[in-house]
Amino acid sequence: MLANETVYVTRLNVDKESIHFELLTTNVTTLAFGNSTRYRSELVFHIPGLDTMSEENIYKAIDEVMADAATANAVQTKSIALGMSPDAVKSSLGNPQKTVDLGEKVIFIYPDMKVVFKDSKVVDVQ
Repeated sequence: MLANETVYVTRLNVDKESIHFELLTTNVTTLAFGNSTRYRSELVFHIPGLDTMSEENIYKAIDEVMADAATANAVQTKSIALGMSPDAVKSSLGNPQKTVDLGEKVIFIYPDMKVVFKDSKVVDVQ
């Protein structure tokens, strides 16, 4: 899984001292020979005394390391502006999925937008 990747919680197990989340990526990744897959991971919170904790304290323990979607989006909000360099855009948004070099124009393609550069400066976002 990549940093900032959206995941589904596909299973949740709770026992006396731990909570297990099974996570599955929302995006499908294409592997060699055209095979596609999603990545799966397990996140385990070991919380001694979990079986005696209040629901509020359990949420507090989890919230310290795991954000809900609204909080994550607020924290992860990244911006770009006209005139930014390609390096500045990469620093803010990460590496593009694709780069199209048309000579005079270069286009960075991200999952939800295209960033157009002319003379190494952002001139348009689509």
